[in-house]
Amino acid sequence: GIAKQTAYEANIGGCFGGYWSRRIVVPVKPAGAPDWVGFIARDWTNTAERRYMYPKGMKRGSILFNHDALFVDTDEPIIVVEGVFDALPYWPHAVACLGKPTNEHIAALMASPRPIAVALDGDAWRDGDALAALLRFEGRKAGFVKLPPGADPNSVEVAWLRERAQQSIDE
Repeated sequence: GIAKQTAYEANIGGCFGGYWSRRIVVPVKPAGAPDWVGFIARDWTNTAERRYMYPKGMKRGSILFNHDALFVDTDEPIIVVEGVFDALPYWPHAVACLGKPTNEHIAALMASPRPIAVALDGDAWRDGDALAALLRFEGRKAGFVKLPPGADPNSVEVAWLRERAQQSIDE
């Protein structure tokens, strides 16, 4: 379900053998860096014991997937989500926390000049609302999208979420 252009731009690939076999690989780079700091490897067969795997030592709590998008000169909101596969439908206007947002993620969001729309998974709506409130309290232009129960950003219509993201900021 990933558009070819998005896969190309995000350097997404796959492994067909070895330890990472039958996994989609999505690289993660820190802000402005030419090299990866890690990657997300997701089982494409939906049969593996562990659906997601990460390289040993990767510090997910300190990096954002697609971090550089925070500093693109545009008024289009950056959408903050939990996982890379939630971010990819909104490429290149989304970042993923690789889990729940941490203090390091929040600091990175605070530094972004872009409007920010938080759209965490449906089960984390209170966390998303609180993050948007914190960003607004700190003077950032931010909003929050409450997803339906059980929904993730990659399971709702892209146009619907983009529209709600803009509305949440405008309000």
